[in-house]
Amino acid sequence: MGEVKGIWKKLVNARMAVQESDIKMSGNNTYSNYKYFELADIMPAINKANAENGVISLFNLVEEATGQIAVLELIDIEDGTSITFKSKTSECIMKTKEGRVNPIQELGATHTYMRRYMYLGAYEIAEADSVNSLPPSDSGIPPKNLEKPNNNIKLATQNQLSKIFTSANGMNIVKSDLESSIYKEYNVKSMNELTSTQASEIITNIKKTCQTISDRKDDALKAISSLEMDEDLMTIMERENIKALPEISLTKCKKIYKELKELKEKVENNPEKTEKETTEAKEIDTKNNGKGELK
Repeated sequence: MGEVKGIWKKLVNARMAVQESDIKMSGNNTYSNYKYFELADIMPAINKANAENGVISLFNLVEEATGQIAVLELIDIEDGTSITFKSKTSECIMKTKEGRVNPIQELGATHTYMRRYMYLGAYEIAEADSVNSLPPSDSGIPPKNLEKPNNNIKLATQNQLSKIFTSANGMNIVKSDLESSIYKEYNVKSMNELTSTQASEIITNIKKTCQTISDRKDDALKAISSLEMDEDLMTIMERENIKALPEISLTKCKKIYKELKELKEKVENNPEKTEKETTEAKEIDTKNNGKGELK
């Protein structure tokens, strides 16, 4: 694996840090019965990851010939390299019982919504395909599901669950990675808690879900490679009985990355102590070997 440099390398590491932060969805659309990430849920983890990796993010709405667009720029504060994400925007119409709110409030809402969507995309933060927290009478946008909530919820069938796992297996996604993604996206603790509607949705979007998992694993592999600790990496792989990194699950990748990162930070913070520990370990190995050679 080649070394990833500049802002690309830092974004890979920042994405991994955000994913490891275990952010929680606090938004809850009671009308359409789904949860979502609010801006306040994701920004602390993103700001922390940016600070740790030397990245600054700049968001703005820009007027172009084709209309208004949202722009999110990520900049490496050390070498100045950058990545720019762009997206079209649309008018955010907000209504109350008294009527439509003033233009300034709608502009503020557009900023909030687009910041949220741009950061979710840039940092690969997955959530259910939903619009936002406001019911249709307030947002002016049709909800994802117009059916009213009821107590007669049908759970996913075994046939649906089998189809989900079979499809994922055909795309080389391991069961543990798939379950972890689904648990987080649908806020369940078991596949058996999924409703029939949710299972149908997963089946429809299984290719997209598997691609997201695959992309995250690629990011994890790049992050591992960027730490440049080959000897420590081989030791961890041997201990975990791993023959090749691309063959392991995303969960294992994240575990290895976290362990390598902690080792690297330990070396950087206490280089003399680490060198002393290594020397002592070699002396112990030599003594135990009894032949004056390292094992």
